[in-house]
Amino acid sequence: MEVISRSLITSGFMSLALLMTSCCSAPNKQYHQMVRSFRNSNCKVDVRSAEEYVLNEPLERSNLVGTVLIVNPSLESVRQAWGTMLAKYPQVISWDDPLASYALAPGTIHSKKVAYGQQIDLRQKFPFPGKLGLKGKIALAEAGSAEEDYEWVKIQLATAASNLFDDYYLIERAIEINHIHIALLKEYKESANAQYATSRVTLQIPLQAEVELAQLEYEQISLATDREVIIAKINALLHRDPSTPLPPPPKALHPIAVYETEEQLQQVALQNRPDLHAIQAKIDAAETTLRLAHLEYLPDFEVSGTYNTMWPFSSMYTMLGVGFNLPIQLERRQGAVDEASTNIKSLSYKLDQLVDQTFVEVTTALKRVSQAREYVEILQEEILPTAKDELEAAIAGFEAGKNTFLELIESERTLRTLELQLHSALAEFYRQLAMLDQAVGYISHFSEERTCYE
Repeated sequence: MEVISRSLITSGFMSLALLMTSCCSAPNKQYHQMVRSFRNSNCKVDVRSAEEYVLNEPLERSNLVGTVLIVNPSLESVRQAWGTMLAKYPQVISWDDPLASYALAPGTIHSKKVAYGQQIDLRQKFPFPGKLGLKGKIALAEAGSAEEDYEWVKIQLATAASNLFDDYYLIERAIEINHIHIALLKEYKESANAQYATSRVTLQIPLQAEVELAQLEYEQISLATDREVIIAKINALLHRDPSTPLPPPPKALHPIAVYETEEQLQQVALQNRPDLHAIQAKIDAAETTLRLAHLEYLPDFEVSGTYNTMWPFSSMYTMLGVGFNLPIQLERRQGAVDEASTNIKSLSYKLDQLVDQTFVEVTTALKRVSQAREYVEILQEEILPTAKDELEAAIAGFEAGKNTFLELIESERTLRTLELQLHSALAEFYRQLAMLDQAVGYISHFSEERTCYE
């Protein structure tokens, strides 16, 4: 009968232990939403390179940016940091494990004079109500900040890919323009040689043509080297071998219109910018930390149960108890309150500073976009047509013996420079557009994805 009693008591204590471990906080809806968001994020951890993705010919900006956002390992690294922060939530909302202990009196095991002596203890600590919930809120706020960091890196990576696309486009056009003008100079050189053969010009003219042609050919070598460097940088973003060939870029870029006003874009930036959201999440975490610091002035509890057969009467075998800590270390707790308070102020000032910086970035980028677009229009409609007419007049004048060869070379050089400036202005327009999108918190102008936020 005594064995059965001990068995029942032991089972009772084990049931109490299971009850204690099961009485944890209810699953948090926000936490599960964030977990789903993490699992559904765009990065694919099993992708090793861009080889599985089609880079169309000609290379498209949206295709390049979209592929980079899938295969670049730096983005996945930030995403995993986000997952690490998210994994803290179930840890901080859980109770401490219950503590169970068992002791016996060896001398009573075979004794016929006294009953078998044993003691079973079970203890469970309980934080003051509300503390675990606040710790969970802090963890979720920090995970939210990490998620915004991931989105911000995503935008920055897209901007870098778009800028390299413009570099690639510009170097290809520079090589093309240089090649065309090499062919033109060869024609001018033949014309100069023919005129020299008939004694219409001196030997200096063919030599001048030869020098100018040699300079263009050297520029072609230099441009080809720059092209390989740009390709290597793009391949690095695509997480593949630097020497892997790329499809050629499009033959031309065309400016697009930006209809939003400065004020509209600034308001959109306040809603979209992940770095602003990240600081706000840190402020939320700091405010919750302050609330938790105030709760630390209140005691935590411990509930215990003991079964001890070494008492003289059976009615004394079972004991229940409760304990609590004495929060008398006031300086330590006040230090935690002060730390949280100053952290809130620091983050708030940082947020104000970033808002001001965001407005400046939006304003600056919008003006640069407008400036680049106007310059493209001036080059296309006014400057380049005039330069072409000037070159044609210089060719006709040289062939008629009215102009010097240096005038012809200068006109050709001017046209070549202006043609390159046009493509440079087009590339600059899209660079500034990328900066505008980054300032607003979009990746819309250079990716098939509308924004970083759904």
